[in-house]
Amino acid sequence: MVIADVSPGPCRFKAVIEVSMINHREANVKIKSSCKHAKSLGGLLGKVDVNECIGGYEDNLVLKLSKNVIPHSSCIIPVAILKCIEVEAGLALKENIAIVFRPCH
Repeated sequence: MVIADVSPGPCRFKAVIEVSMINHREANVKIKSSCKHAKSLGGLLGKVDVNECIGGYEDNLVLKLSKNVIPHSSCIIPVAILKCIEVEAGLALKENIAIVFRPCH
């Protein structure tokens, strides 16, 4: 099982993403958040075929569903879900990712 705490930024709607493999091909995705959009996405995902979540932009299940549920295109929740699926499926390393803004002069 992979569990990730996600802090999306200015909206302040933190999320916890849990992904666990059901078998060699399917994973269960759970999202806990005070954001109604993230919760809605979690409800739509549930049990997913990992192969449908690792394709390109056009064929990716998470991105397709996010397009209709998440109102902000820069929300990091969909990418965090994808990263968790990849890590749980053994397709990516379990390393933290970050966006850190530098001060400008």
